[in-house]
Amino acid sequence: MKKYESSYKKLGHDFYSEVKPEKAEGAKLFAYNEELANEIGLNFDDGIDKELILSGNQTFLHSPISLVYAGHQFGHFNPKLGDGRACVIAESNGYDIQLKGSGRTPYSRRGDGKSPIGPVVREYLLSEAMHALGVPTTRSLAAVRTEEVIMRNTVSFGGVFTRVAKSHLRIGSFQYWAAKGKVEQVKELADYAIERLYPDIKNDKDLYLSLFREVAKKQVALIPKWMSVGFIHGVMNTDNTSISGETIDYGPCAFMDEFDYYKVFSSIDRDGRYAYGSQLNIIMWNLARFADSLLPLINSDTEKAVKTLEEELKYFNDLLVMNHKREFAKKLGVLDENYSDADDELVETFLIYLQDEKLDFTNTFRALGDLLRGSEEKFVQNDRFKKFKSRWLSRVSKKDIEKFTQELNLVNPYLIPRNHLIEEAIIQVNDNKYELFYELGEALKNPFQDNKDFAKFSAPPKENEVVKMTFCGT
Repeated sequence: MKKYESSYKKLGHDFYSEVKPEKAEGAKLFAYNEELANEIGLNFDDGIDKELILSGNQTFLHSPISLVYAGHQFGHFNPKLGDGRACVIAESNGYDIQLKGSGRTPYSRRGDGKSPIGPVVREYLLSEAMHALGVPTTRSLAAVRTEEVIMRNTVSFGGVFTRVAKSHLRIGSFQYWAAKGKVEQVKELADYAIERLYPDIKNDKDLYLSLFREVAKKQVALIPKWMSVGFIHGVMNTDNTSISGETIDYGPCAFMDEFDYYKVFSSIDRDGRYAYGSQLNIIMWNLARFADSLLPLINSDTEKAVKTLEEELKYFNDLLVMNHKREFAKKLGVLDENYSDADDELVETFLIYLQDEKLDFTNTFRALGDLLRGSEEKFVQNDRFKKFKSRWLSRVSKKDIEKFTQELNLVNPYLIPRNHLIEEAIIQVNDNKYELFYELGEALKNPFQDNKDFAKFSAPPKENEVVKMTFCGT
């Protein structure tokens, strides 16, 4: 099974530590994504027990590794972080296979390296839901429940999650070496990232500027997609910003029910730094930190390098704003040959209406198809709504209703992973019950499809079901 050894090992021991996962007591593999395993060419032939491997109770022939990185956490720089409870156990067809909750590593600091079952259930369901929603993301390969008792904000049983990613390189990976003034290591990391993730640019004249552009292009496309489905990451630290452009680290993340531009779920985001509406600004801040790390590779003249990257950041900020507008124009069905600034104003009118009336973000956008047919049942009647309805119906009046409704329903989901359902699934899996987990996982595979069997999952939470706060669980 040596074929699954990680290519990170090309970089040398300064970039990672070899580790041995800790034994997981009473491990039970309750979810395994066979389709994803086949997609990445992973198999467990030769008598290898996948439950043992995916719980960390056995390894392939090579040593797993935990990666070192730094990062800005809520704006404050920490020069040494790293995988404190995770290790890459394999690489297959260019994809990392990483265990989370597999025990202490050299980067654990005061933590125990273990995971409660909650974050395992949350990330498994949410990352697969994001994939089905068309949002670039790391994927869920497996989920294991253990009989270990884990103490966090509550007491629960433990779990081990297996994540699949194009890469676990983060902006913080580059910051770690840049902060030490180790330009050669920054270059080595950049060369590895290019070879693995962006081989098409390897012959570019301004190679490292091209790397910055590739990473920035993916991130300014990703965050508008988050926002178009009401997703709030919750911990957009630079160590949680992937070089591959995938959504990574689903700690205290959540999906909005009622639309609120200022919405925060994370218990540790006390000042709202990573609120729903702040995510556009934050990704630009994070990209600026990536630019800082690459400065010596862009130009040996620091002043010229700064000027070059400032121009790049301005360009990508403009692109980010445009991408955000276009994602929401798609949700109203107005991103066509007649798209104009007036359509952006129409989107703004609708979002203000949602905010003022505290309407469900997902269900109200989904109800636009009903509005085409004259049904206003899911809309609160007021002057702003009447103004929006008149302008929107006029704007789309020449479209075929049936075809247009189908188009709207392909961008406005019927289902999202509702927070109260995720919390209930966590409670049940902790109690060794899996029916809701499996049913919810099945429903979320087709989020744009009306399915009466899953109608119960489309309803907003009742007042006593509302989740007001989420936790990292680390």
